Amino acid sequence: ARSRFRPAGVAFPAAAAILFWNESSTIVSAQGPTHYIVTFRAGTNPTGRARAVGNAGAALRFNYNHVNAAAVAVPNDRALAALQSDPSVLAIVADRAVFASQKQTEKGKPGGGGGGASQVVPAGVARVGAPTATSNGNGVGVAIVDTGIDLAHADLGSPVNAFSAFGGSCADDEGHGTHVAGTVSALDNTIDVIGVAPNAQLYCVKVLASTGSGSDAPVMAGLDWVLTNHATVQPPIKVVNMSLGRPGSVGDNPS
Repeated sequence: ARSRFRPAGVAFPAAAAILFWNESSTIVSAQGPTHYIVTFRAGTNPTGRARAVGNAGAALRFNYNHVNAAAVAVPNDRALAALQSDPSVLAIVADRAVFASQKQTEKGKPGGGGGGASQVVPAGVARVGAPTATSNGNGVGVAIVDTGIDLAHADLGSPVNAFSAFGGSCADDEGHGTHVAGTVSALDNTIDVIGVAPNAQLYCVKVLASTGSGSDAPVMAGLDWVLTNHATVQPPIKVVNMSLGRPGSVGDNPS
């Protein structure tokens, strides 16, 4: 059978998602409209963050619930300087790009159904152990933080259209998230492939665009949604899969 899914990255427990922030402000320059992540001092509530951003002449993109930060669009150096001088602001860093973890030769589009007449156990699934009656993901929610999921795919059950950082549906318009979702939870049936946990409930959290790319800000927004909702949805979200990243080296984070 021809698989429409690609291997997923490492899965992380939802409760373990932690974002680290630098304690010192960064001197940055805005050449035209530019996106930044602004960290605020402890005690600055979301209303205060929005006020500070607006007073500086910047635009609020995301105002996070679980980190004391906001993603902003800064139109010019004057607005950036105003933000840097605001006493509630702790640090300002560039909103850096992130990309789906995939080889260009493996890039695919969302599938509309099974790829063959019989089901295949992918090598990766066999390597970690094919699912059994006691290890099939039953009662476990998995958030796929990616390009979205093909919500009508015949081998993915009924993914929950949970969150899109771009507004509207989180349906996959690139293909990577659908492949990841299949690796995690393709159904145990007679078509295509079987996933690691075919009885798990998929939650679609779209943070990458149709180009397979995005930035820190929408990824943080997706994780913010997961942290807000993981215990209230049924089944609860116990795993977050993020197959994304960017080139870099140890110590290359902005200071």
